[in-house]
Amino acid sequence: DLKPILLTFKNLGGFIVIMPEMKVAAFMPVLNEGGRIKRAIDSLQNQTHSISKLYVIDGGSTDSTHEEVKEKADEVDFEIELDVLQGAGVRYSSQYGAEKATEHITEELGEDDGMVLRVEGDSALGENFVEEASRYLQKEDYKVFGAAVKPHDPSTKPVTKQIFTVLQNAEMLPKGRGMAFMAQDFYDFDGYRMKPGEKIKESGIDCLEDGILVSKLQKEGKVAFSHNTHVRSTVPSTTATSMDRWKKGLKIEREIGPTGYYTKAVSPVNVMTYPLRRLLE
Repeated sequence: DLKPILLTFKNLGGFIVIMPEMKVAAFMPVLNEGGRIKRAIDSLQNQTHSISKLYVIDGGSTDSTHEEVKEKADEVDFEIELDVLQGAGVRYSSQYGAEKATEHITEELGEDDGMVLRVEGDSALGENFVEEASRYLQKEDYKVFGAAVKPHDPSTKPVTKQIFTVLQNAEMLPKGRGMAFMAQDFYDFDGYRMKPGEKIKESGIDCLEDGILVSKLQKEGKVAFSHNTHVRSTVPSTTATSMDRWKKGLKIEREIGPTGYYTKAVSPVNVMTYPLRRLLE
């Protein structure tokens, strides 16, 4: 099947400038995502805006994850590289994967900049996710893009589905399940590190990495959160707002300064007003 070539039109002083499709490389931190990861990779194949390469960063899966990745590598239009980092946590895997994706854009493709896409192994992006992200991130004032999260399984109980959707989206901030940012910004703001030169493996914090990056980027520009596309995800068996996680969130804020990311995420005001804010968009 032929995919459409996405062209961006800009009106500059009466002249229409046609801009080429933005180069995109993706990474996916995973651990034991057998039975789900094919769906995640298919969602990248089905994008209206193509990607160049996917880096799958595996922390040491013991199920069928590796075999399923290799099967999909023969079926998709982009290159897939599987890197196994035995015992690596999600923050280190994310840093490693984003660095690989950024290097691919700048060194292998020879682009001054391009977009880095993150998707998790149990998630799937709406087919226009990358196109929508590109539309926002080509504007200099936007630094990071995310979209509404929805549950995968349509048989999920309505109450569970509603609670999950509100908790995931109430603060209208990008989640690691699916987000995009510019490669140069990732370099400029030192990625998922809390401070320059931090040894992530030795930090003791192996969660909330999406909040670290988004918090730093939102201090430098606007955050885009779209309901015109989505991220479908597995409903977790444990809550994302456990006390242990938010204690670590407070520790992160002590390291990088006030962010608004964690405080907004636990605010009951955001939860209660989310439906109204959706109507006012």
